[in-house]
Amino acid sequence: MNKLAEKSLVVPFYHDNLQTYIYGIHELLLNSLREQTKEQTVALHRKLISGYDRITGGDYSKLPDDNYTLQFIGYHMSQAEEFDKFDVYFNLKFLEAKIRAVGKEDVLRDMEKYGKYITKNNNLLEEKLEQYKDFVGRCGCHLYSYEKTDILQYALRESRDTMLFKDALEAAKGSRQLYFQLQKPVDEPDHSQIMKIKDNISSACFVDSPHHILIGTTEGKIKLFYEQSPKEISAFVGHQKAIKTLVVSPDKRYFLSVSDDGVVFLWKFSADSSRNSMDFSGQCPVSPKTKQPYWQDMHTADKGQILPRKKFQAFDLDDVLVSAAFCYDFPDQFIILTGSSKGNVVVWDALNGTPICNTGNRGMAAPCVMYVQDRDERDAIIFSCDDSIFKYHINSEGKLSYAETLFNKDTCCSIFYAEEELVTVSDRSITVWKNHKSDKVLENFDDTKKNISSTITSDGQYVVVSTSQSTVYIWDLEEKKLLMEFENRGLAKSLDTFYDEDKSVHVLLIGSDRNTLQLCHIQPYNDREPQVDAPVFASHWKRKSPLTAIRNAENRIQIFSGYVQVSETEQPNTLVTCVCFSPCGNHIVYGLINGEIRMFNIKTKKEVTIEEPLTTNGQKHPVNYLHCYDPSGLLTARSYSNGSTDSLDLKDLKLGCIVSHTGNSLLRIRNEEKIIKLHVVNPLVFYAFTDLILVDRHCGVSVCNVDTGRINMLQNNHSLEEVMLDTAEFSVQKCLLALSFEQPDKFLDIYALSESYDSM
Repeated sequence: MNKLAEKSLVVPFYHDNLQTYIYGIHELLLNSLREQTKEQTVALHRKLISGYDRITGGDYSKLPDDNYTLQFIGYHMSQAEEFDKFDVYFNLKFLEAKIRAVGKEDVLRDMEKYGKYITKNNNLLEEKLEQYKDFVGRCGCHLYSYEKTDILQYALRESRDTMLFKDALEAAKGSRQLYFQLQKPVDEPDHSQIMKIKDNISSACFVDSPHHILIGTTEGKIKLFYEQSPKEISAFVGHQKAIKTLVVSPDKRYFLSVSDDGVVFLWKFSADSSRNSMDFSGQCPVSPKTKQPYWQDMHTADKGQILPRKKFQAFDLDDVLVSAAFCYDFPDQFIILTGSSKGNVVVWDALNGTPICNTGNRGMAAPCVMYVQDRDERDAIIFSCDDSIFKYHINSEGKLSYAETLFNKDTCCSIFYAEEELVTVSDRSITVWKNHKSDKVLENFDDTKKNISSTITSDGQYVVVSTSQSTVYIWDLEEKKLLMEFENRGLAKSLDTFYDEDKSVHVLLIGSDRNTLQLCHIQPYNDREPQVDAPVFASHWKRKSPLTAIRNAENRIQIFSGYVQVSETEQPNTLVTCVCFSPCGNHIVYGLINGEIRMFNIKTKKEVTIEEPLTTNGQKHPVNYLHCYDPSGLLTARSYSNGSTDSLDLKDLKLGCIVSHTGNSLLRIRNEEKIIKLHVVNPLVFYAFTDLILVDRHCGVSVCNVDTGRINMLQNNHSLEEVMLDTAEFSVQKCLLALSFEQPDKFLDIYALSESYDSM
């Protein structure tokens, strides 16, 4: 290499971190060498592929994860002209290994780059490849981030009529692993992805797609990421303190950064960004006129850092900039807007870095600024100071003229301008202004829950707000209703949205204090029927087959073994309220809204009434809890295999113990011929062999022996007071009982029970 360097054929560079020399070769020379050695190159690549075949036995999912092979296997197959081997991209286990090694983007780039070799210009294979690309795009991030995930299990959630599902099913059948098929394909309308970032995130936003994400850190760094890639594409260096806000220009080529150091920087995305993203789809022949890229970037991150194009500061030494915005038609008008801690809003010529005009100090910070075109098609700047919103017009000569002041009553945290409406978000409310009139569409009276960050979708329909209680809610401005509210993983410090044209959905970006970025879809679910109640459903494992029983729309109970329906009850004359399987799995027991309990034989489809309807003073008492269990632990499906499983004689058939709760207080325990009746208000029921442990709503604990019928009320000091039970739970060994209750504050008590359950 030294001899080549002496002849200026390569350029040496000593890398301090790697402690070795790195050599660069000009692309023009490299291209010439490739042409001259093409035949030898094919032979060498074929030799390499032959070696891979030998060590893997042709199963490329077993290729070594050596930080090279899985990433460049597609390149070597193409250079070896082994085009028949490209069907490996339809091997799900190979895709899993490749995603785990180098991430989903590398797989998608291969599918795009080598698509003609994978599909062989076959229309059916082209459709299949599109299915695989869509699948990898949706699920690849989970396979990359979580070690225990399995690609076949993800693929088995797909629609059954897809070629992808059929490939996964075939692979699962040939595997010794246990896989689950779902009753219906998984629909992921909110399609959530989690990105783990090493830095402490203080701000985040989309750039030109849902894939390019710009983040600001608490250390003052700005980094550009490509979706799930663990390494940034570019780093932007200049700020000394935490990044407060990142604003991308309307043309997506520039962005502004606002920092706690009181400075605003204007940046331009470098052409190097696309090169560093390793997107080779746009390669073109090398020309002597082509400028050599900075090859050290591949090894030295700091050499690839981008410096700011312009720096903007407040006029006064004791003033700092706290907000910034682009002109609505930037860069046609190369103008930006800044707001300071003293309330001075300045219009800048961003090309020269000189001020055009300013509003003067107001004594209060201007945390929100906007440069818009109003309904009269006049340029205007809008900004807030405390609870007031000011509007100025700006003429072609750069002169400001006062227009109006709006009084928001609450301090503005964010301002948005959409469809000639002004939307303000304060600590506890969202207000919409139209024609000088305000409409407070949402107000929160909880002092502990404050709005901390907000954004609006590009169509102005949804406002997304994060709160101090680690929740995020979405308000529909058109329908004037709360669309959804959900808990976030950590405190959401930053929010942004982007409309994905390909999927016709708004994508929400959430940056949290747990060093994570979350991407999810905003969908209104208007086309879905509201779910009136939860389904009546029960499940049971019978040997290795899962049985399910579910009430359908016709009030019949359908029983399935796997995907196959094996039985169905007649339609009862009143509503089915609950259902369970017998311990042997040969029968179901179900309750009705009139208090009646019936048993149904799955095989013979015969049924009998176990409990008659329960009516008091003409009022029906529905069965709201039903469970069959085996007190001895000996009743299994095998013990019935030689018995009379078709019998409906309760004297001959051991169903185990049937526990039902009817109305508000009647608990019935049927154990063979014994029937025990208790009056307990909405109890929680726990099973410990021949004992039932009941916890009522006032934390009263009772133990009932299902063999003797003896009931023992355990001493509990709290049961004498007016407390309300939230929930209860037993330890696995059934010796510790935890009770959560209100009195009126929330408490958690833990009790130790004796072995005989006669004291606590």
